[in-house]
Amino acid sequence: MEKDSFHFGCMMLFLTIVASHSLASTRPRCHEDERSALLEFKATVFTRGYPCFYADPDKPPKIESWNATTGETQSDCCSWAGVECDKVSGHVIGLDLSCSCLSSEINSNTSIFRLHRLRSLNLASNDFDYQIPSAIGNLGSLRDLNLSSSGFMGHIPNSFSNLTQLVHLDLSTLGLTGTTAPLENLTLLTHLDLRGLDQFGGEIPSSFGRLAQLEHLNLAINSLTGEVPSFLGNLVHLKYLSPAGNMLTGRIPPSLGNLVQLTSLDLSLNQLTAEIPSSIGNLVQLTDLNLG
Repeated sequence: MEKDSFHFGCMMLFLTIVASHSLASTRPRCHEDERSALLEFKATVFTRGYPCFYADPDKPPKIESWNATTGETQSDCCSWAGVECDKVSGHVIGLDLSCSCLSSEINSNTSIFRLHRLRSLNLASNDFDYQIPSAIGNLGSLRDLNLSSSGFMGHIPNSFSNLTQLVHLDLSTLGLTGTTAPLENLTLLTHLDLRGLDQFGGEIPSSFGRLAQLEHLNLAINSLTGEVPSFLGNLVHLKYLSPAGNMLTGRIPPSLGNLVQLTSLDLSLNQLTAEIPSSIGNLVQLTDLNLG
C-alpha cells in the first residue's frame, strides 16, 4: 500500500513538472516591434545619473534592467521589470515606470505611443518637464493612466477625449493650465485626481456632473472659486470627495446628503459659511469628515 502511494506521488510530481514545462514553453514571448519600441523609449528618456527623489535608493530603476541581449529571458520584454504582457497574445498591455529616473522631452513621435494595446500606463514621479503630448490620445485602450508628479505642464490635450475607456486618471501635482473640457467624454471614470495643479482655477466645471460613475474625486489644493456646486450631489457613487484647500465660498449644498456611499468628505480650508445642512446626517457610511 505504501509503495502504491509512493509511486502515485512520484507520478503526480512528474506530471506537474511536465505540465509546468509545457506551459512555460508555450507562453507567448513579446513582439519584436514592441520590444524595439521599449528599448527606443529607454534610450530616449532614461539617464542613470538623474536624481530619483521618489525612488528607493536600494533598488535600481525598473527600466535600467531592460536590455537587448540575446539571452532567452533577458531579451523577452514580457519578463522586464515594470512591463506586463497579455498572457495569450504576448502584446504589451501595461507599463509601470513610476519613480524610474526618466527625464526628457516626450513628444508625439516618442516610441511609447506605438504600443496601441496598452491598458495601463504609470509615469508618475519622473521629470519630463514638457507638455503632455497629444499622441497619448492614440492609446484608446487605456483604462488606467497615472501622470502625477511627472513634471508635465501646459494644457490637457484635446486628444484626451479619445480615451473613453479610462477608469482611473491621476493628473495630480502637475503644472497644468487651461480647461478640463477634454475630460468630459470620460464617462467610465471611477477615479479622478486633479489635486495640486498649479493654475487650476475658476468654478468647479459643470461637466464633472456628467461623470456619473465617479467613486473618487480629488480637487484639493487648487485655486477653485465660487460655491460648492449642487450637481455634485448627483454623483451618487462617490465614496471620496475633496475640494479642500481652495477658495470656495457660500454654503454647503444640501444635495451632498444624496451621497450616501461617501466614506470621506473634506471641505476644509475654504471660506464656507452658513449652517451645516441637516442632510449631512444622511451620510451614514462616513468615517472621515473634515469641515475645518
